[in-house]
Amino acid sequence: MKIRFSTKILFFLSALTILGCSSSSDDENPGGNTNTITSITLARVGTGTLFPGDTVAFEVKGNTNAVVTSSSSITVNGTPINGSSYQTNSAGQLSVSATYENLTSNTIQITVDPEPVITSISLFRVGNAPIYPGDTVTFQVVGDTSENVTSQSTISVNGTPLANNTYQTTTVGNLDVTATYDGLNSNSLQVIVAPPPTKFTKNVLIEDYTGTWCQFCPRVSHAIDLVNGQTDDAIIVAIHRGSTNPASGSYDPYNFNAGALEDMINLTGYPTAMLDRTTDWTFPEPNNVAQVTNLTGDDADLGLAIVPTLNGNNVSVEVKVKFGGEIAATDLRIVLYLLEDGLEFNQTNGTSYYGGVNPLVNFEHNHVLRAAYTDLLGESIPSSEVVGEEEYTTTIIGSLPASIENNSNLSLVAIVVDAITNDAINARSANFGDSQTFEEE
Repeated sequence: MKIRFSTKILFFLSALTILGCSSSSDDENPGGNTNTITSITLARVGTGTLFPGDTVAFEVKGNTNAVVTSSSSITVNGTPINGSSYQTNSAGQLSVSATYENLTSNTIQITVDPEPVITSISLFRVGNAPIYPGDTVTFQVVGDTSENVTSQSTISVNGTPLANNTYQTTTVGNLDVTATYDGLNSNSLQVIVAPPPTKFTKNVLIEDYTGTWCQFCPRVSHAIDLVNGQTDDAIIVAIHRGSTNPASGSYDPYNFNAGALEDMINLTGYPTAMLDRTTDWTFPEPNNVAQVTNLTGDDADLGLAIVPTLNGNNVSVEVKVKFGGEIAATDLRIVLYLLEDGLEFNQTNGTSYYGGVNPLVNFEHNHVLRAAYTDLLGESIPSSEVVGEEEYTTTIIGSLPASIENNSNLSLVAIVVDAITNDAINARSANFGDSQTFEEE
């Protein structure tokens, strides 16, 4: 019994050993020989024309799609190369093949084209904006192979060679520009240096939405006095609002129906002061005078000249607009106001300004809007008339309102606004009898 039992154990152990060996053999080569590489293919990495000095890369794959480039030896024109890339040195044909273990790839033919030869050059100006005295012009030279050879070229302006490819203009006139490169001459390029674009005095428009009944409105009146003390380039329009009923607590004898303007700016209360129609004058206005004066200057792209006449009660105003060479907006409108100064009426005062007195008896109200001879949002200037360095003239007629107290205190304000943004581009005031010219800088 013991001998037979031992024989069975030995037989069982032998069977396990055989099974174990069989399992190990399957793990090293699963599926038999199905992943064995039996052929290889050589290919160039990338496309495009090659010239001397360019580097070309190669890839070797087995028929199993395994990449074996790093284990392969690549030969160019019979000479093994290091790695899988080759730098060309001359024009011609390259015959390239690879070996991997005992396998040899296909042979590929690669053409290295001769370096392109430039046979003509073209001279260009960089950019197309108008050129004015003091501007710098930049040039570029390109060969007929599309190669940029600016740095190797000599550029001349009016026959004088430049140190580089830029030239700073000094005067109005025409520049004759040429270039040479490796014995080749470029085209002759004509560059026009135009007269500087006309610029005009920039007046800031202040539209003060106010009322004789408004207790805080003297704050803005005081701020306007401060502005007038610092600049002559502020155009003031006081737009009085309130009731026309003398029994009302908000009665204002100078009330003007400016609902369209208030809707445009989304007015929420009084006082409200707007700069150039669409910018809020920051509260407290007396502390922000610089916000107003900063909107004045000498760089406006259009100017106005007003010639108003008064014949009895008949008003005729010639408004002239001149456009600078860099005018951008084309959808423009003209607004024409009639103002009156020196109107005396009690002013409610809830501020510390003007001595804190309340009311301000017989307070002098100036720049009071009395009539608009155009739509409050303006009347269109034909877009065909908006031409750089040209003038547009229109004559606007009307009559004096019966409420005018003193004709000698009247003035007119003309405003040009951008119809898209409602911004006032420029404004100007005039008295009857004036014959203005443009405020050109």
